[in-house]
Order: sequence, then structure tokens, then C-alpha cells
Amino acid sequence: MKKMFAAIVLSALSASVEAAGFTAGNDREPLAQAKMTELLGASYVPALSATDPDFAAMRDRLIYGDILQQVKLEPKICVLISLAAATAAAAPTYVREQAMAALRLNVEPQIIKEAVYQTAPYVGFPKAEAALNEINALFEERGIKLAAESLATVSEADRFDKGRDLQVGAYGERILKMHREAQPEESYLSVYLLSSFCFGDIYTRNGLDMKTRELLTFSAIAVIGGAEGQLTGHTIANFNEGNSKQDLMDTIALCLPYMGFPRSLNALAVIKKVEAERNAGK
Repeated sequence: MKKMFAAIVLSALSASVEAAGFTAGNDREPLAQAKMTELLGASYVPALSATDPDFAAMRDRLIYGDILQQVKLEPKICVLISLAAATAAAAPTYVREQAMAALRLNVEPQIIKEAVYQTAPYVGFPKAEAALNEINALFEERGIKLAAESLATVSEADRFDKGRDLQVGAYGERILKMHREAQPEESYLSVYLLSSFCFGDIYTRNGLDMKTRELLTFSAIAVIGGAEGQLTGHTIANFNEGNSKQDLMDTIALCLPYMGFPRSLNALAVIKKVEAERNAGK
């Protein structure tokens, strides 16, 4: 009886997976090779393919033969999300790979760098700088101008006000309440630096729209892990900026190779919690 019940459950699960469009086939290898050729060129040699071919094949079939075949986000957005995830994971090989893919998709060099700039308030300058060093080395090899044109829109005089206004627009009046209620010893960090640096210096820049910035932020926070409170806030912001649950699910899938399943499932739990609360409030 137990074996029969288990067989029924497994059959139902298989049907559910197939109904969602996911099938267990043998085509991941050619799909991965075709996608890698498209994004990285026919001559690209994947890391570890000579020394650890089984490991490299698992990785490449997962990323290029599976995840990138399933997600619905635009290819340019996918590589920027993966670039932000690789930056947060301090993974230079992957940073270079995703920057190469972005160039082949005709993403402007400035925008490639801007995606890394966006991660700095969340993963810290050292990780962002390490990614930029890798990107600059690639650009130098390709003869691409290294010094990016400024995309800043704020001055020293107005960066706090513009950052605060952007926060209020994205997160609502609760930002002003948070500012009013902050204790004096907390206000430099939670009010001034957050509004002036994170939002004033970074979010107000040209080059990326708010929808994309929030997806990149979600990616960076998910990958570093242990920041579910902030991930919740930026899940809400993603919904407010017009990103859908599917967009966020695709983002988690793209980030999974960089952060593994525990953090991926934590991010999924945050999305489900925010979605339930939003539905309950309607």
C-alpha cells in the first residue's frame, strides 16, 4: 500500500512538473552549447572543462541548458542580474563571463559597469571594485574605453534630498516616519547615509531604470544572504515598480548558481510572504 501511494505521489509530481513546462529530457547538452556559443562565442573554453569535465558540464548545463532556457526575462536583463549576482558572490570568473555575454548582446559598456555600481551599497565596495577590475581588464583587451562618462544626477548639496524623495516614491510615506522616529545615535546611519549614499548617489543615476535597479538589488541581497528584512523591503519595491512575481522567480533562478539552494529558498519564502500580505490587504 505504501509503495502504491508513493508511486501515485511521484506520478502526480511528475505530471505537475510537466504541466508547468519542465520536462526531463536529454537535450540540455546541445541547448547549453548553443546558448554558450551565442553568448560567449564558439571559441570560449569554460572554466574547469579540462580538469573537472563532469563538474563543468553540470554547471554549464544548469546555467545555459536549463535556467536560461526557462526564464522569461529579456536576455539583456538576465545577464545584468547574473552580473550583479556574480559581483555579490565575489566570483571574478563569472563576472568576466557575464560581462562578455553582455557585450555580445550589445549592452553598452557603461551599463555593464552601472549594474555593478548598483550592488555597492548592498555588498560593499571591495566586491564591487573587484568586479570592476575584472570588467576593466576585459574592456582593455577589447579596446573599449575604460573611463566611463558620468551618469550622476545629484550634487553634494542635493544628494540627501533627492535620495530621500526617491525612497518615498519607491517605499511610501513610511520612509518619512522612519526618519522622524530614528534615535539621534541611529540617524547618521539609517537616515543620512541611507538616503544620501544608497539612494542619492546610486539610485538617482542615469543608465538604468528603477525596475532594473530593483531587480539587481534583489539579486545582490539574495546572494549575500542573511538579510531577509532588507530583501522583504526590496521585494515590495519590485512589486511597486511593476516587476511581477514571475520576474522575481526568474531572478532567483538566475541567482541560484551563485548562492545555492538555501538562500534561493529563503528568497522564495520572502516573495511568498510579501505576496500573501499584499493579497490580504486588497
